Amino acid sequence: MSGLADHYYIRDLTEEDLPLALDFRQKMFSEMGVSEEVLISDSKQILQEMYSREFGAARLRHYVAYTTDSHVPVAICGALIKDDFPYFLFRPGSYGWIVDVYTVPEHRGKGLAKVLLTHTHDWLISKGILEAKLIASGKEARRLYERSGYAATWEMTLSLTGGTTFNSIIDER
Repeated sequence: MSGLADHYYIRDLTEEDLPLALDFRQKMFSEMGVSEEVLISDSKQILQEMYSREFGAARLRHYVAYTTDSHVPVAICGALIKDDFPYFLFRPGSYGWIVDVYTVPEHRGKGLAKVLLTHTHDWLISKGILEAKLIASGKEARRLYERSGYAATWEMTLSLTGGTTFNSIIDER
């Protein structure tokens, strides 16, 4: 881990650890300014059920960095194997959707997200996945992903009612 091994260790989450991924997701949403009012009322329960289902089907994996001294989780990165339209029409019929990339503020800038992304990419490759996609949640995240080889694509968005879209929330960062 290029010097990080003295301060951090990485492990993959078990099904019992999935609430940790949800906690990190909540921190990320909060930091992004995603308020509870834009989410559906039972979003936490639905996400917990989906994570459990996808983990059980071996389509979801998370990696977490812990401090070596206090064993506190400080960074996370996950991937979900998806096969939605139109991607299921192309070989291999699925792609990796990178989720829950978050590092607690006092541990940022140390390369943890990049190391966790590498573990996540390796897992996707081991599952036969050829492509990873994600939504960059702001300018700093975009720089991280571009340094990791990600490229912006042609995806576009439009609010059909003139309201705020998830993409516009992210773009404000």
